[in-house]
Amino acid sequence: VYTNRLVALLSALHGTTHEQTLEVRYLAAQTMVFKADFPGAKTALDAADRDSGGLAEIKPAVGLAAAKAWGNYHLHRFEVSQAEEHFDKALKFQLMKDPTDAKSIFTINLNRVQIYKHTGRVKEALTLAEELQEAAQIDGCTELGVFWRIVLPLSKPILATMGLFY
Repeated sequence: VYTNRLVALLSALHGTTHEQTLEVRYLAAQTMVFKADFPGAKTALDAADRDSGGLAEIKPAVGLAAAKAWGNYHLHRFEVSQAEEHFDKALKFQLMKDPTDAKSIFTINLNRVQIYKHTGRVKEALTLAEELQEAAQIDGCTELGVFWRIVLPLSKPILATMGLFY
């Protein structure tokens, strides 16, 4: 119901051609991603892809909307390689649509930076955790001791955040 209302509202504001309706549907799905409604967003994205009939590969405006929506979907689900692929497509479509729109190009590139930032931080965290675990084991800690003294204290901020939002 929420998705249908959102699409109807955005369609009324944006236009009524098939291409414009598809852009609106991708925009609605992207809004659901930002609201963390991943199942709803996936359903909306799949439906828009089915209804596009290949327009997303031909028309830059539709392709841009689809690539940004899918890129944000994967970025927010921490699926880095898929997000990177979609944001690369989004940049290509943006340059085809309007190469002088600096704000849109900047936004797409900012999303690409977030991907690299996330990838680097995950690698750093995993490396640090492995080094601390190895050091604790060398000092004579058991697996349970490593968990209680190293892993659990480092995980408290993550667990607290998950507890607040989920």
